[in-house]
Amino acid sequence: MADQLPQYLIKSFTTVLNQPQHASDPTLFFGPYMRLLYYLFDPNNDFEIHPQFHAIPLSSDWDNVCVDATFTVEYHQHPVMFIHVNESQMEPDSEQMRNRFLDLRHRLVTPRFPAVVACGTRLFFYEYVAATKTLTPPAMPAAARISNDVLAPNYDLLEASGIARLRQEVQSVIEMCQALN
Repeated sequence: MADQLPQYLIKSFTTVLNQPQHASDPTLFFGPYMRLLYYLFDPNNDFEIHPQFHAIPLSSDWDNVCVDATFTVEYHQHPVMFIHVNESQMEPDSEQMRNRFLDLRHRLVTPRFPAVVACGTRLFFYEYVAATKTLTPPAMPAAARISNDVLAPNYDLLEASGIARLRQEVQSVIEMCQALN
């Protein structure tokens, strides 16, 4: 079925979800998301996946550290999409994700730059449009973020609608890259 992941990828994610520590250890999702990206962006083409890992101290003495990752998909050494595996299982860190867009926007060669923030298997979709220099959804004031209704639309990767939405975004990226040739 087109709107389903191959069994080996489903197993990768469900194995993590069955680990009791998955809610507090986002690093367990790094491997499945790397496999997912290499499945979606054929490694025999001109796409490369560049992982970046970030250690965030949760205490001043670094006894408690949270690690998250950003997997940037590049085409001919230019970013075309990224997936950020968030430390929170509940909602994306909007400020951190927006900073990632700011870091990469100067290297863009495509008219749009989509991104996905993954909180476990929940996917939140964002997009930067180069011509207008706009990022959607727009930033929300901290006070407004109490309700999930103001967050970016989200999908579950393990549901048909989630993988369909992700495939749609990936196909759009591939088409933009092919138009560059």
